[in-house]
Amino acid sequence: MQRKAIVIGATGLVGQHLVKQLSELYDTLIVIARRPPRYINASMRFYQINDFDNLSEVFASVGADRTTDAFSCLGTTKKAGW
Repeated sequence: MQRKAIVIGATGLVGQHLVKQLSELYDTLIVIARRPPRYINASMRFYQINDFDNLSEVFASVGADRTTDAFSCLGTTKKAGW
């Protein structure tokens, strides 16, 4: 069975590191973010989203199911100067 994971918010500091690590562990890595991640490889699929209130629609379109692992990195890094 192929392993599949989803990362939401993959462009921040924590998300970038997580994407690199997961890309080595999973056959398919789905990245959902406002802008493309800095690191991308052939096993990754990127879905750009501008409104995170529509996540359920994105999940339906990417084929996520009960066997898909999901990781959220939304709001994990404070911007400098806070």
